[in-house]
Order: sequence, then structure tokens, then C-alpha cells
Amino acid sequence: MSQVGSCELRRVPYEEVTRETLMTATEPLVITGLTTGWSAMRNWKRDEFLRLYGDEPYQLHSHGNDTVGKLLEWQGKYHMGHAVYPPEGCYSDPWRPYSPMLFGALGDDYSLPAYLNPMSTFQMGMGSGPGIGVPPENHPSSWFAAISGRKRWVLNPPSAGTGRSGGYGTEPPEVMGRSGKSLCVPKFKQKGSLMCDQREGDIFWVPDFWWHETCGLDPFSIGIGGITYSGCCEDQRRFGSTDCTTSQHEKGRSYAIKDIATCSADLPCGTLPNYAEGTLQPTWMSAA
Repeated sequence: MSQVGSCELRRVPYEEVTRETLMTATEPLVITGLTTGWSAMRNWKRDEFLRLYGDEPYQLHSHGNDTVGKLLEWQGKYHMGHAVYPPEGCYSDPWRPYSPMLFGALGDDYSLPAYLNPMSTFQMGMGSGPGIGVPPENHPSSWFAAISGRKRWVLNPPSAGTGRSGGYGTEPPEVMGRSGKSLCVPKFKQKGSLMCDQREGDIFWVPDFWWHETCGLDPFSIGIGGITYSGCCEDQRRFGSTDCTTSQHEKGRSYAIKDIATCSADLPCGTLPNYAEGTLQPTWMSAA
């Protein structure tokens, strides 16, 4: 695929999407129209985002924080921020840092329908410079909304790949160039691959364990997404770690919200809610 804007995925208006639509999807799809009324579509352009939120903590660690402005000075780096379920779940520095912005400063900039919930992980990614994104990865079913900046995707079914073993298959090779004339240009296309340029405002749905590689087409990109699947929150509550200081399931230094001394009334730290209680509102926590 060489023409910018091409897409091999089915596009579905958000009004026609249900939870069953997503849970039974066998191929990735594009949800259209949902973000039209989001103030994020105005507020998350680079200059406006920096003006409004440049001093906000984007990644909050147990030992300090990194602000939006600080991280966006870094060219060619994709920065992730997360919230996980259950509320006492573990974060990891630097692999899975916590982001209070998701529920705090940015909480009024988007509105999520019930069919994108419940989530075991809610996250956002942002970065400066074209070519940023993720190498081939897979995980349980997920969604991602591109707010500012277009993103090129290469998607492969769970059985694809000839590389190292991963969940439900082996990892396909990374195919997109990251700079110069080869920027986001696939070197080749594997049998069964699907390619699509995600437009600003589009939401991609990726079924269980589909491999996906992404590459930013513009000088700045930012978006939000989540991992959600049938029974996700029950699984996380039942099997999740409750002692993050000794947890070995994450690389790097693990911590929980209760370990962040700066979480307080002045900096409320939101977490994913307990959906068993029938609410879509975040749970607010502060350090003990």
C-alpha cells in the first residue's frame, strides 16, 4: 500500500456498533463518527495541547513525574500512559507508567460508549516526530482512537508470523521504515496482512491477538485506547497482583497508586472503576 489514505478494513458507523459486534469480530474494523463531538478533537492539536496541558503530569511514577511538555521535547519517542484494573493493580517504571491525565485534566475531553467497556487497561500514547509507533505486538482485543495525527497500521491474524513465539502465534517481522523515503512504507506484504491508514477521529478495533504494527505519518500524534474482552475484569481481579513492590510479573520497577506520594486532593489519581457496581465513572484514590 503506497497511497496515503488507503484502507483494507471495514468501516462501521458508531451507531451500528454493539458489544456483540466487537466480541464476535473476526477481523479488525474501523468505528467511525464517535469522536465527532469530543473536545479532544480541538484541544489535542499539538500547540493547543501544550498550552492547555503542558505542565500536567503525564507519567506519574512512585519517585516523581514527567510532564507533557518535557516528554514532547523528545523527538522520535512514543510515550505511553496507563490506568489498570483492579484499582490496586501494578504499574511499572519505565514499561507501563501510570497517567493521572486520563481521568484528571483530560476527563472532559472524550466520552466512551458502554460497548468499549469494561477495560483491563486504559491507555494513551503521544509523541513528537513522524515514524513513531509500536513494532509488531499482540494482546487481547482492544481499541484505539487517533485524535491528532494519522497512523499507518499493518495487521496480521493471530497465526501469522515466522519470528519469535508470542500469544497465539509467532511474531511477524517489522515491515515499515521509520525515516526518510522509507517512512511508514512497508517493505513487503505477508499473506493475510491487512493495511490501513487511520484518520484523525477514527477508532480501530483489533480482535484477540491480532498482530499490529503502527507508524505515525505526521509530526505529532496522540490518541487513547483500551484492552477489553469478555470476562476481562473478573480475570484481572482474580489473578492480579496486590503487592506491586515485590511483583515479578512486570519488567522494571513496579508500583501501585498507593505508592505515589504525590497523589492527593490536589492531584487526584483516578483508576478504572469496578464495573460490577454498574458505573462507568472512575474510582478516585490518593496515597495512604
